[in-house]
Amino acid sequence: MNKRKHTGFTLIEVILSASIMGILLIAMASAIVLASRAIPDSTKPMDQAIEVTSVIAWIQSDLRFAIHVPVRTDTAITITVADRDADGFPETIAYAWSGTVGDPLTRTYNGGSTKSILDDVHGINFQFNLQPRERDIRVLFVVPDASSLTTNDESKKARMEGWGFDVTNITASSTHAAYVAATSIADVVYVSEDIISSNVGTKLTSTPIGVIFEKHALVDEFYISDASYDYSNDRVRATNNSHPITTGFSTGPLVLFDSNQEMLAVNGTIANGATELTTRPLTAIPSLLVVDAGGQLLHDEVAAGRRVLVPWSGDTHNFNELNDDGLTLMKRCIQWAAGDHVVAGVQIKLRATGQTSQTETNVRLLNRMAVP
Repeated sequence: MNKRKHTGFTLIEVILSASIMGILLIAMASAIVLASRAIPDSTKPMDQAIEVTSVIAWIQSDLRFAIHVPVRTDTAITITVADRDADGFPETIAYAWSGTVGDPLTRTYNGGSTKSILDDVHGINFQFNLQPRERDIRVLFVVPDASSLTTNDESKKARMEGWGFDVTNITASSTHAAYVAATSIADVVYVSEDIISSNVGTKLTSTPIGVIFEKHALVDEFYISDASYDYSNDRVRATNNSHPITTGFSTGPLVLFDSNQEMLAVNGTIANGATELTTRPLTAIPSLLVVDAGGQLLHDEVAAGRRVLVPWSGDTHNFNELNDDGLTLMKRCIQWAAGDHVVAGVQIKLRATGQTSQTETNVRLLNRMAVP
């Protein structure tokens, strides 16, 4: 008869197994401790430096392809970039720091909620590399019909092109999306008197580039004034010759036309940010007004770009009667509204808590958009 074998662990095997399990437990515990130490801790200099570098890389990726830079300060920058969500409109991105040590760096996308992207900031500085324009000014010319210009508008376009400007027509009744797309590749907009004001409406109110307009009925859409009217004369009265548009002209009577033409006068409430350059003769009623980017407008609005209301207006005015001084004034309005520099690059310096020195980088802007 066979005897049954009894299997089991010897005392030595039990002791060895327990020892091995103990070693494994100690190793696992050590691994857990090391892993926990590897988790980023924003209070540690190395981890904070990594987070700062990541934030700067994020800003860089937005800035590189900016098509406009409407806000440029030491602690804030707002840019527009090409359409990212296929809705036909560019996207607006704003980065800002309050200037108070310990406050966060924030990012706002398309005017939505403001989000903190880096806490406890000790300093940020944006420095802008502006360089003289090296290409022709690109003018977006707003006309009744882009494919068939009026006699006046043909003369205006020919004159602008004679000055070396690159002129593109757009029909006044075009969609808002079409305006946004067209202004994203232009330096300045010139709105003809011949258009119907309701066809333009507020489509250009928030554009970040300069706008010159002859149509005085648009003064309220641009929040510059709430009333205006036409009168007949061949001149204005220059009241300010320290501005780039009127520099060199003597104050007093300034003849603009070879014969009496319809002219503009602004007689309503005028925006605080508007600067008067000329008035109706023998009066204090403004006829040429300019607003710089960021200037205070009516109804607590702020100018998104430079704005110029020229003094010639009216359905029956003859542009070809504009004399040399009038043409000089027109050319300077376009040049001033377009700006004479481009943004070539942005230097970013950023320091957060725990850092003994700031992180610094330079971003080259590929589109080099014109700015004042």
